[in-house]
Amino acid sequence: MILLREIILNIVEFLKDDISTLYSCILVNREWCKIIIPILWNDTFKRIRPFNNNGQSPEGKQLISTYIKSLSQESRKSLKKYGIKFLTKEKSLFNYSEFLRSLDAYYLKVYVRSWFYFTTRDDIDIAKKNYKTEQIQIMSLLLLNHFLEQSSCLISLKIASSDITEEIVKALQNNSQARSCLSNLKSLKQHHNVHPVSTRLLSQLAEHSWNIQHIDVAIHTEISELSTLIFFQRNLKRLTIRNKNVVVGSRICKNYTLSNRIDDIVPAILHQSSSMTQLKLESIKFPLEFLNQFNNLTELELKLCGYNQEDLNNFTQISLNNLEIFLLESKYPIYLKPFVDFIRNSGKNLKKFLLHGCQIEDPENAQSIITSLTNFSPNLVYYDGPILKDNTFELETMLNQCTQLRTLLLHPSIPRCYSPIPSINFDPLFNIITHNKSHKLENLVIIHAWKISEGALLDFFETHKKKNIGPIQFNYEKDCTVFPGISTICSKYNDFGVGLDCKITYYPKYYYH
Repeated sequence: MILLREIILNIVEFLKDDISTLYSCILVNREWCKIIIPILWNDTFKRIRPFNNNGQSPEGKQLISTYIKSLSQESRKSLKKYGIKFLTKEKSLFNYSEFLRSLDAYYLKVYVRSWFYFTTRDDIDIAKKNYKTEQIQIMSLLLLNHFLEQSSCLISLKIASSDITEEIVKALQNNSQARSCLSNLKSLKQHHNVHPVSTRLLSQLAEHSWNIQHIDVAIHTEISELSTLIFFQRNLKRLTIRNKNVVVGSRICKNYTLSNRIDDIVPAILHQSSSMTQLKLESIKFPLEFLNQFNNLTELELKLCGYNQEDLNNFTQISLNNLEIFLLESKYPIYLKPFVDFIRNSGKNLKKFLLHGCQIEDPENAQSIITSLTNFSPNLVYYDGPILKDNTFELETMLNQCTQLRTLLLHPSIPRCYSPIPSINFDPLFNIITHNKSHKLENLVIIHAWKISEGALLDFFETHKKKNIGPIQFNYEKDCTVFPGISTICSKYNDFGVGLDCKITYYPKYYYH
């Protein structure tokens, strides 16, 4: 029997993403059913379910209906006190809640709302208003506590609204089963469009959850609890921190609230440097001189962190041999020269290089960026950054030598790309891309200040058509100078199958006032 179980598990490992086939497998026999049901129900909130035109999810409603069947009589009575009826007396064959391993608190609420919508819409007593916000909240919190009590182990938790967060805090304080449930938590994430995470939750998790490998949260001004949580993890691999106290928009807030407190979190992050493979920071000015300690880092993302020239010069001394993805995004003026050395020291395994900034202090060094990537990043797949209009030779060489290159997002390398007078002619670079016989580009985007002619675009599409190597996506940013009828040409070649979703696109501007 043990051997049979191992064989079935090996089979379903290849089918774990094929839900319909797994549902068919449960009909084989009782043993298959007992093995596969826990797999089908371990991440029900992780799979985004389709919504109808009213923004409701029929599948989500059915999911909640199934979980309601496993509620205790006491829980059902408490729901009825708040006027929540339509609760079936039917019991489910399995306690599906005990199989749950991934919980997304946002979709828990969304699916509870869908449950109310579909179960009450035909009730004439509440035809004008199908349900109350309070009822959604009550049922969501009750199901949350039910999951924390019934699931033996939640591996992934994605949080959203503050009421859900506070309920988790209460459960951790008062319920030993909830503490056990979250003791082996591997992933703590937060939906991006919500308020900063509760420091009380971070404090509780620091006491009970020490095996988290992925943390992705937003903070405000209090960071000591997050520092403690980070420090106590045994094998933290991926860390994303977003500072929500900085104003987001075309202008940057000059006062970084965390700037005087960043020292509080640096030791905690450095404590995890040997295990960390992914570090993403937004509006947090982490000292760049410490990056050399992250020997296993494969992805580094630094967004709007407020680095000046002195800070950026640290990149000349940074060597990250395992780095595959690098992004730096700045509203302050940026200097390209430090990144030339950085690519030389860290480019061996680099696949994606993104450098965003609309104020370039040394635009002539774009040529050296392109050359450095060509010489030291043979595995480059994606380049999103500056180039000079005269870098035709450097671009040709890159296309010839970086044989894995599939995506180019090209920005003009000028001091102020958001207000150039006049626009910068992209046609010479366009001509190189059009007639180069080596590249296998799938996506070309031109950003901000470029100007293209009708003849150059037609030549690009017609030449690509003759190559017969599949469609290519071409996008032009809304601030580019284009000719009348460009959208018609793009649509025409989309219809021919030469282009793929070729159209205008939108790209943020990064500059500091």
